[in-house]
Amino acid sequence: MVEMMPSVSLVEALMSSSKYTILAVVITCLTSSYIVFTIFYRLYFSPLSHFPGPRIAVPYYHDVILGGKYIWELEGLHKTYGPIVRTKPNMVHINDPEFIDQLYTGPSRRRDKTEFFCNGVPQFNNTVAFGTQSHELHKQKRAPLNAFFSKKSVRRIEPILHDKVSKILEILRQHGESGTPVNLKLLYTATNNDIITEYSFGKSWDSLVADDLNTDFFDAFHNFPKAFHVNCYHPWVNSLMMRLPQRIIEKLMPPLKIAIPFFEKVTRHVEELKAVGSSDKGEKPSVIRDLFDSNIPDEEKTTARLSVEGQHLLAGGTDSGSHMLTSITYHLLANPDKLAKLKKELMAVMPDENIMPECMAVETLPYLNAVILETFRIHTPVGFTMERIAPDEDLEYKSSKDGKTYIIPRGVIVGMTPILLGRIESLYPDPDVFRPERFIENPDLERFQMPFGRGTRRCVGVNLATAELHLILAAVFRKFELWDGTGMQKGQTMELYKTTREDVDVAAVSILPFIKEARKGVNVVVRNRST
Repeated sequence: MVEMMPSVSLVEALMSSSKYTILAVVITCLTSSYIVFTIFYRLYFSPLSHFPGPRIAVPYYHDVILGGKYIWELEGLHKTYGPIVRTKPNMVHINDPEFIDQLYTGPSRRRDKTEFFCNGVPQFNNTVAFGTQSHELHKQKRAPLNAFFSKKSVRRIEPILHDKVSKILEILRQHGESGTPVNLKLLYTATNNDIITEYSFGKSWDSLVADDLNTDFFDAFHNFPKAFHVNCYHPWVNSLMMRLPQRIIEKLMPPLKIAIPFFEKVTRHVEELKAVGSSDKGEKPSVIRDLFDSNIPDEEKTTARLSVEGQHLLAGGTDSGSHMLTSITYHLLANPDKLAKLKKELMAVMPDENIMPECMAVETLPYLNAVILETFRIHTPVGFTMERIAPDEDLEYKSSKDGKTYIIPRGVIVGMTPILLGRIESLYPDPDVFRPERFIENPDLERFQMPFGRGTRRCVGVNLATAELHLILAAVFRKFELWDGTGMQKGQTMELYKTTREDVDVAAVSILPFIKEARKGVNVVVRNRST
């Protein structure tokens, strides 16, 4: 018996091993069958199988590995397949401005954002309007903010804008005295940040009076959106990061070490405003304070929730506007004939360059508006593809290429991308050329623009952003001439310094557009008088 035991054990071991082998084979077969079935279904039986597009979609490679470059692959796909392209198993992308109003509709037709997109902004996911998926939740989160950013409300805070514009002009004068170049992206970012912090919290962060304009913070802040694509595809990464001790997070992501004190500052502002409440509103407006005093549900008034709302206002009001201002300044200085046309228009409504303009006086100027629209078209303040789902209706699209009609089933993701809409050559001949005149020659082109989105989810801050653009550009270019090198100019002048078109051109996108990594942005030299 003793001698037989090893044989019995061996048999049992072989039988046990055989069971695991069979189980492994079964799992492998089932997995392989599922993969094969999924591939065949997506290629031949899916409701989208007849839509034009590549057999293999590679957005992950271009966006995650290459860092936001899929937009240019997408442009190539449209050139190959036409205005409608299947880009993912359950998504189509349309590059036809005639479809804008059907996809981005009013409040009576539901349009949801995608879980994929909201994963990309985990700090805002279903907490503030920008990060909400469902149509109904977005309406609930957005409604309290609408009144603060109406044209009427923006008019009331125009003194804040005038104060910051005056600071811009003084900083430029100081650089004229010292002869040191000015980084305009940093200057404009500091300006937008001071405006939005003062309006949101009742007190400005005074970046414009800091010796370095809060350079380190804005450098770190500007890099945060680069994590968007990773978060979209791998939402667990952010969840894991948030569970780590802060000291480890700071080592893994050094920019956070600089940015965290500023985000903590937002929370302190919210706590202070909650304590003050309606007892001492004072003269300065404050979005967050007034939200505490509003009739929104109490659960929407917690310090944690309104701190995230404050971060949302800070993010939306700081970076995208400065990108537009920087791009416009570059194009005007690089195109003297365009600048001359604008200055002539500004002089007619601003005879005294030292008197700050009212927004109403400059927001209707045809050439200034054309300059802004042309910059929106080429550079766009929003970089990402605006994905929507129509949960209640099938969408119908008639191709402008061959006239074929496509029925997009309800629940399918449909996306459009602002910067690609602005590069359609049939609408915009020579799309890389900066030519504001095209919007004067054909005013109908404006309806094809969606730089801040369209429909119910259009950016809540669009009126503030456009007011900033009009006032800052009018004040700066009424005062400054382009330096002509003659030494005969009497007023203040400005010229580009070690700057090319690559310092404004979009190279990659996440939430925001990004220029090439190696570029330093737009720099100028200011001269207070000819020397």
